[in-house]
Amino acid sequence: MRQGMKNLGSRSPALRGLALALVLLSPSIGCGLQFDVFAGYGGVVREVNWFPVTCEIMNDGPAFTGTIEISGTPLGSGQKRRLTLELPTNTRKRVMIPAFNAGGGLSSWEGRLFDASGELVAESLGVRVKEVAWESVLMGTLSRTFVGAPQFPSLQQTGSIMQPETGRIQPEQFPDNPIALEGLVSLYLNSEQALKLTGPQARSLTRWIEGGGHLILAIEQPVDVSATDWLVSLSPLVPISASQVATGAALRDWLVDGSPDRVPPRPVGMVRTALTMRSRLKADDDRTLAYHGVMRDPDFESVQIPIVTGQRVDGEVLLEVEGHPLVLSAERGRGQVTVLTFSPEREPFRSWKNKPWFWAKLNGVPYSWFDESRFNLWGGSGADGIFGSLIESRQVQKLPVKWLLLLLLVYLMVIGPFDRWFLKRIDRQMLTWLTFPAYVVLFSFLIYLIGYKLRSGVLEWNELHLVDVVPDQGETRLRGRSYGSIYSPTNRRYDLGCKVPGAVFRPEFFGMGRGVQGGQEFQLQQEDDATNCRVFVPVWTSQLYVADWSHRGSAPFSVTAYETGEGYEVRILNQSARRIERLSIVAEGEVYQLGGVGAGESRSETVKVREGESLTQYVQRHGTTYQNVLRSRQQAVGRTIRLSDEPLHSMVASFLGQSDGELSGSRGLVYPHGLDLSPFQERGDLVVLAFYSGYSPIAPLNQFEVSRRVQNALVRMVVTPMVEPQDSGEKPVETGLGATANEI
Repeated sequence: MRQGMKNLGSRSPALRGLALALVLLSPSIGCGLQFDVFAGYGGVVREVNWFPVTCEIMNDGPAFTGTIEISGTPLGSGQKRRLTLELPTNTRKRVMIPAFNAGGGLSSWEGRLFDASGELVAESLGVRVKEVAWESVLMGTLSRTFVGAPQFPSLQQTGSIMQPETGRIQPEQFPDNPIALEGLVSLYLNSEQALKLTGPQARSLTRWIEGGGHLILAIEQPVDVSATDWLVSLSPLVPISASQVATGAALRDWLVDGSPDRVPPRPVGMVRTALTMRSRLKADDDRTLAYHGVMRDPDFESVQIPIVTGQRVDGEVLLEVEGHPLVLSAERGRGQVTVLTFSPEREPFRSWKNKPWFWAKLNGVPYSWFDESRFNLWGGSGADGIFGSLIESRQVQKLPVKWLLLLLLVYLMVIGPFDRWFLKRIDRQMLTWLTFPAYVVLFSFLIYLIGYKLRSGVLEWNELHLVDVVPDQGETRLRGRSYGSIYSPTNRRYDLGCKVPGAVFRPEFFGMGRGVQGGQEFQLQQEDDATNCRVFVPVWTSQLYVADWSHRGSAPFSVTAYETGEGYEVRILNQSARRIERLSIVAEGEVYQLGGVGAGESRSETVKVREGESLTQYVQRHGTTYQNVLRSRQQAVGRTIRLSDEPLHSMVASFLGQSDGELSGSRGLVYPHGLDLSPFQERGDLVVLAFYSGYSPIAPLNQFEVSRRVQNALVRMVVTPMVEPQDSGEKPVETGLGATANEI
């Protein structure tokens, strides 16, 4: 069309005007197109975790096939995540793309929409998000009203990223992928808003809870729960009718009472760090949830509040008035559900002066956080490097610094004193213009030869899978973190792919302030039933990439456990065709090594309490070299430091929270939600770890032929022991998975 305009320009003005009118009136994709991008949970994200980026597209123009591209700056290093979709005329579409926040305090995201020919048709730039510290609490809210959204007390240090935050989520923007919810420590849900969630959104929420999330459910009306089947299965209370009670000072007394039977369970999503440990030690009488900033509020204490009454199914009552529970909590899989039988968005609670402290206690925030004048947060290395060191190619060796310095010294001696002495001896000083380039060529060849001997090899791909077996509405779901390492003998781009719906890829996370590797060379394409990405790996280097995925599947082994007078009786059945190379059980803060279990075999063990190795000492003893290993991985020269015992260190890395109490103010190692299993053994469950060699729960991630490949997996299971033994030959026995051994 433009070429036609150019040709008509040499003719009459009338023809030129007619051509211009045709161009202006012709259909255009850009006309009638609205493109909006929303990042995080109401614009708030948590460091080192996944979060949702929601794109809304309203197309009033002609139909076309569009590609959405999401990228983050600056520590996102320009990673590009793409999603292709059909955009018919007069349609509105809303899609969610999970993104990974690498931390660093400054983060903005950009969204672009391209047509089928690759032309930019719309963009949304500079979508800023507010970051919450990795150690702190981010609470999502699906509140009935904007003013009813929960709030936390303010820290003394203004502007600190340690300030606990809430992020309000609109029901239509709620993620349908549970991985995108893992940046939340807890989620407040008003029962009226639960009715607005679609089936995929409800399944996403349920899987997030059973995988370790904390749902705080406020019941407005009994019918809200009874009309929602998935909410009925989660709630520890069956609401029946409405009533009113005078709370008096009961709520205020609960906030200042730190007795164990009145303290909510610590949310699994809240990181167990040195900061939390110091807060525990500083609190009066170790009562971390006794809030001394609570005020008297006679207006609130003198009136009645409407509540919902009903039948308690299970769980613990944390607060009750006149025999009516106000707050009760129950475990659901690896997570928990806390029910409020009153609406915190209605009067008189909405105007209560101590409302922020109420939300702080429900989320397990220590009072000393609000008593600190300054939080000294610094450092933080990514735990990804631990797995990268285990599986990276052994074909690569580094040149020690002393040899590099010696080579440099020899080079300087040759081009300086030696060259001068040699030319003077043969009385040909004018030949220096020939000898000097010869020395440069010689040493360049020598350096290339040294690099070739140290770093050359064949194309290699290694995988290590961390697989959590979690319940999924009575069945079994596998939540995987697959670490893949590529060694490239040439400068080349490689294709990776995961055929699990909803899977996501990311490059290796280096640490706070250092972002991720990959830069512009990491391009991800998200589809309905698979996720593919293209990465660039420089010559003679090894790089790590991580795939997060979740799908229903069968556990490779089953576990039954019951309490005995001395400890626990545990029976493990290896249901896979591969041998369990190493089996470990963590119970009551101790580690027990049980050896291996053959394919199809079962094994029974008596675990006696206080006869195992302390879990904290176990982690600290084997994890002393981790910081040196991580520094070595990011240095081009120097001593080569690697981890070699894959079963041991993958098990140690499953309890990194045990080492944080000794870090003396440093952040130490940081990692995404769900990697650390410490909270589960702290609440009384058994953690069973089984390492399989040559086993992969999903298809290989590499979409290219390799000369060398290794696939191993660590399967992790949290088991709630039963009180008394049962005869497994007569009836199914509980596995702690929400399913039975026979069903798995």
